[in-house]
Amino acid sequence: MDNIEMTDADGDSVTLQVREDGTWITCTTTDGEVTVGPLPTSVLQVAVAKAGVFSATQQDCHAR
Repeated sequence: MDNIEMTDADGDSVTLQVREDGTWITCTTTDGEVTVGPLPTSVLQVAVAKAGVFSATQQDCHAR
């Protein structure tokens, strides 16, 4: 399993949990938490690439 977590200045966060059965996405705020998944990891990778939101590689994310 591989986890990637990002937190903003207000303390809200998003966590991606990549597992064999797919990717789970959890968004956490001071008001609560919501989790969706599992989403097929390959489909999620294509959707993010098409959106052009992220340009960093997985290695870059781990280095930060």
